[in-house]
Amino acid sequence: MNRNIFISLIMVSLFMFSGIVLAGGPDFKEGLWEITMQIEMTGMPMQMPPQKFNQCITKDNNIPVKKEQDKNCKVESKKISGNTVTYRVVCKEKDGTYVTTGTITYKGD
Repeated sequence: MNRNIFISLIMVSLFMFSGIVLAGGPDFKEGLWEITMQIEMTGMPMQMPPQKFNQCITKDNNIPVKKEQDKNCKVESKKISGNTVTYRVVCKEKDGTYVTTGTITYKGD
């Protein structure tokens, strides 16, 4: 009987853990977000001014990408840790390929 209780506790624990993993991801309200992007380029003598754009952000689409970039761009990696999403996007243009890495931390709405 103790063995059955032990197995039952393991099954319940696994079920609860899987629910936590599936419910993971950033905690934010889906909808239209205003994104402020700061670009940093190695070797650039001065910093470029921040750029703002609007994008519909969802739980499945939580990486901010400007509209003109998304045609030839591919998300190569994405890591979610709590409310923070770290990503790497590679874009292929006729002038060459460029890589964007970024980190965004969501807070509510």
